[in-house]
Amino acid sequence: SFRHRKLIDAVLRDKPDVVVIRGADYAMCHTAAAALPVSTPVILIAGGEGQHPAINGRIDYLLCEYAGQSDVALFPRLKGWAVFPKFVNWTALKDAEAESKTYDIVNIGTFEPGGAYPARRKVSALLRR
Repeated sequence: SFRHRKLIDAVLRDKPDVVVIRGADYAMCHTAAAALPVSTPVILIAGGEGQHPAINGRIDYLLCEYAGQSDVALFPRLKGWAVFPKFVNWTALKDAEAESKTYDIVNIGTFEPGGAYPARRKVSALLRR
């Protein structure tokens, strides 16, 4: 689409040293990875789907939400992987109680219920007061 092309053109003009993609199953991610020079390292933060045939061949580093989310054998260029959990143990932080924050959660996207993984989205828990 036109929006995809504009975004890809902007990324290519910027000539990034590395590209980080979140979510293997988005067409925009597939388009971006295919358009990048093969020398540009690509990091995938697996979210939802931990892999996708359209992007697996371009992934250099993989960050999973939990061990076993993605089969590392599916990524022929893979140089490394690690578990990068979403959960943060706030009580472990020294200054967790030091100052009240305006926002507890910042989301770029939507909190609309439904989507591809409605059972895993705990939207109602996030919006409770």
